[in-house]
Amino acid sequence: MKRPLEMAHDFLAEVVTKEDVVVDATMGNGHDTLFLAKIAKQVYAFDIQEQALLKTQERLAQAGMDNAQLILQGHETLDQFVTEAKAGISIWAICRQLISLSSPDHRQLLKH
Repeated sequence: MKRPLEMAHDFLAEVVTKEDVVVDATMGNGHDTLFLAKIAKQVYAFDIQEQALLKTQERLAQAGMDNAQLILQGHETLDQFVTEAKAGISIWAICRQLISLSSPDHRQLLKH
């Protein structure tokens, strides 16, 4: 049985194309940012921790990816940076990140 993250990546891989602009709402260590950079035209990745940005920058450089804009701000500032995006994908990616990172018991988050 696949983990939720693997299922999310499978879903995104099927619907995101090299023509799409997508958002990673919380870049963390850069794993999802790198995944999105490989399948999309442009990635906007947000985080409030400088260490997250540095780690993600390193991961992208090692993979030779240069289509991600790393933003040292919270995703609540998304509208200041992203003028075009594949809306359904952006929203899905943001929601998945918030659910996976915000609560060990995802059902609690989904109740609110």
